[in-house]
Amino acid sequence: MKQSNKFKIFIVFFALIVSGTITAQDVGDILWEDHFDDGATDSAMHQDVGWFYYGESDGLAGAIVKEIDGKAFLQTGNFSSLVGAVVASTNGVPFLDPDNDEATHRALIDSNKGAPNQQVTFNVNFKKFESSFFALSMRMVQRDTAETLPDTDPTHEGSYVLFFSPLENKIMLSRVLGDPEGGDEGGSQYDFLNPALWTHFAQTTDFTIDLNVNYWVKFWLYNGDMKMKIWEGDPEDEPTEWTLEGTDPTPRVTGTFTMFSLISSQPSATDQVELDDVVVRIIGNPVGVEESTDIIPTAFELKNNYPNPFNPTTNIEFNLAKSDFTTLKVYSITGELVKTLVNGNVQAGTHKVVFNGKDENGRELTSGMYIYELKSGSNISANKMFLIK
Repeated sequence: MKQSNKFKIFIVFFALIVSGTITAQDVGDILWEDHFDDGATDSAMHQDVGWFYYGESDGLAGAIVKEIDGKAFLQTGNFSSLVGAVVASTNGVPFLDPDNDEATHRALIDSNKGAPNQQVTFNVNFKKFESSFFALSMRMVQRDTAETLPDTDPTHEGSYVLFFSPLENKIMLSRVLGDPEGGDEGGSQYDFLNPALWTHFAQTTDFTIDLNVNYWVKFWLYNGDMKMKIWEGDPEDEPTEWTLEGTDPTPRVTGTFTMFSLISSQPSATDQVELDDVVVRIIGNPVGVEESTDIIPTAFELKNNYPNPFNPTTNIEFNLAKSDFTTLKVYSITGELVKTLVNGNVQAGTHKVVFNGKDENGRELTSGMYIYELKSGSNISANKMFLIK
């Protein structure tokens, strides 16, 4: 059943549940890509893919994020006299307009091209490293969409991190927890600045990271499984074996922002990195979505979950008549968003999501009524479900 926007806001105050399963883990379509080839007209990196980065007004003095000679150039600045830092993040949004917050806000919401399960391939050159580490962070959560600019804040929010230290030749697959303000994952503010506080799933010091060498990097993240590889040369020189593989037994499978950063313990650091050819692909379908048929439906439809009541799992099926950006969310009876199950581009077809009766943090739900809401393009629908123990 379709709901009006007003009723949608009301119905949203109902339900929760948990992560679904996916039948395939193949790398699929490109979600977004940036080859930094429009520097003559967009050196600020606001077009094609719009990048967020922090400056003087955010307490980060002297940081540089700029497109130069067909590459993204990042140099650390002074963050509140605490650390040296520079960050550049995006959800694949096609543009950011620094003179029009309203347009940028709409773009960040309506043109979000990220997904929790994705693979990022990019070219990197560690130009100058005296005290920094380099990190690629994924599954960063988009904050309150009512904000003027709903970006992601690395000083609060958790992420899955591919860590590089050219100074120690160390590479790690890790997770940093967000603090209560940024999602109640159990961490503290500024944990992102200190890798000693992260959870590490795999690491190596066997790969020598040289300066002023172009490396290709691939970071694959699917539910709780992650892996990476790094190599010199051309894309076709990619090695067969993964450099690192790890698993988070209790993953958080939400968040669509991706961020590149340099962090140094020295506030006066001016370390540098160049990035190029960033390509982000979806892994399988969006989180928890299983394609159950090749027949394209003729209408948008959210079906009743089954079984209902359920304990502990239930199935939710939905039809999409056309491919579009799609979300499937679950709310508690008090209106709390407990789980975002799908948040990305979904192909036209019939899809199924399996829920296991747990919330975002892996906690079992209590008995009661929940509401699951599907939104795809301009279509919205919501249904009730009941958990009985």
